[in-house]
Amino acid sequence: TLYTDGLFEVRRIEGRVGGIDDVADVFEGIDGDAGVDDVLEAAGRASTEGWRDDVAIGRLSVQR
Repeated sequence: TLYTDGLFEVRRIEGRVGGIDDVADVFEGIDGDAGVDDVLEAAGRASTEGWRDDVAIGRLSVQR
């Protein structure tokens, strides 16, 4: 999974702007088979102002 910084650099509920250390919080509780929309929804719940930056996510899954 690849993503841009817009995924986590949002104004968080506690008032600070999120950083790279917050990525684990975004993914916590998300099923391993979750789609990109699920990740965006989880990240959006942590924001009080919505998206202020570009958000891009790419996910590659390989099945053998």
